[in-house]
Amino acid sequence: MHRNNFRDDTSHPVLEVVRRWAVVVDTVGADVERNPNPKTWLAFDSLYMGAEGRDLLKTMKRPFSASVNPQCFGPEVKLLHTNHVDVSGSFRTIYNETTGETMTFHHDTRKGIGKKYNMSFGLERSEDKVKVRQHAHYIVGYDVYESFFDTCDRFNRNLHDKSSPHRRGGHGVLGENGRAHDFLMACILQNTFALHSELGGAYKENQSFKEKCNCLAEQLIEYSGMLVPL
Repeated sequence: MHRNNFRDDTSHPVLEVVRRWAVVVDTVGADVERNPNPKTWLAFDSLYMGAEGRDLLKTMKRPFSASVNPQCFGPEVKLLHTNHVDVSGSFRTIYNETTGETMTFHHDTRKGIGKKYNMSFGLERSEDKVKVRQHAHYIVGYDVYESFFDTCDRFNRNLHDKSSPHRRGGHGVLGENGRAHDFLMACILQNTFALHSELGGAYKENQSFKEKCNCLAEQLIEYSGMLVPL
């Protein structure tokens, strides 16, 4: 996806990817109302969680929750483990009152997960006794991140074995070299079908992915015949 550019073959640094995410959230709908998405969070994995991206999002005041590579955040990791023994199922959190950031270590007991680190910015700290009791079993940041990524995981699972059944490519070149490859087309189509459903569109019962693609293609051809040249 980083190389999906018709103009050149250069890749984009992860910082630029993070910046683009934040800009999209800040600008979509800005022509209608100021700061239209103040409560929207960014959630991303450890590949994108670096010092530069972290500082950028704080400067932009954009809430985020991200998985963390412990090798990139040595001082925070050291503080989390000072005078503590790691026990399966345990978790610990440190909070920076100056920046409003939290960093959490959790030794997840589920198979294949194990020891994980999370950094979040934008959570509200409270000493209200009622709220403290309500969140007694809440893993700070980690539970937020997990709930966000559950949506991403379900989306990714729906991409399995799915791609456009029609000819792909662009600029006279087929396939990936044409910068319109299976993964990109699958993402676009899944989002299109999801948006169609969200807006009240109806599908036939048990309609397959391929059938939806064929229906969309027919509708696009029909619509194109209605367009009037300027």
